[in-house]
Amino acid sequence: MSTAVKANDGAFWYVLQVRSGVEKSVVENIKRIAVRKNASDLFEDFNVPSVEVAKHGTAKPKSKVLCSGYVFVKMKVNELSMSVINEMSGSGAGNKLIISFLPKASTPQPLTEREYKEMLATMMKSSEGKTDSIAFEIGMDVKIISGSFKDFKGTIVGVDKEKSSLEISVSVFNRETSVEANFSDVEIIK
Repeated sequence: MSTAVKANDGAFWYVLQVRSGVEKSVVENIKRIAVRKNASDLFEDFNVPSVEVAKHGTAKPKSKVLCSGYVFVKMKVNELSMSVINEMSGSGAGNKLIISFLPKASTPQPLTEREYKEMLATMMKSSEGKTDSIAFEIGMDVKIISGSFKDFKGTIVGVDKEKSSLEISVSVFNRETSVEANFSDVEIIK
């Protein structure tokens, strides 16, 4: 990211592309670095859109990030604020947690308030009905409903929540074989 940035007086929403799974860490690191550089007043707000998902069998809901790999930040763009961001996008202490601003351009492109609200509304709408979805667990019996192994039945032996995929043990020619399927490609056998 370039540090030659045209300063603006107001704070606007920007989209940061970050490493998947570290969205909340990015926010905390930006805040920490901004305090150290006396730049906290340049960062007005952060948003990692998420929903609470209740896992069956537990009373405690977990927070699920709606748009993995993205953080919204409302900030004033100038040399100092960009130095905070750049500290996390290089090979230094931030270990390249931030990949880039979106859209990719020579200078960060702000969202209008309308664009920001529309993006949030779209994310929330796409998550509707998913918050109460069944949490897949190792040992559950499932039927694969699409893909190369359609109509095969098997047992979940691995769950990758980040990729929304399952490792399923199925019997192929009387031999146990491990296959991968997306959450949406299976249904639980009751």
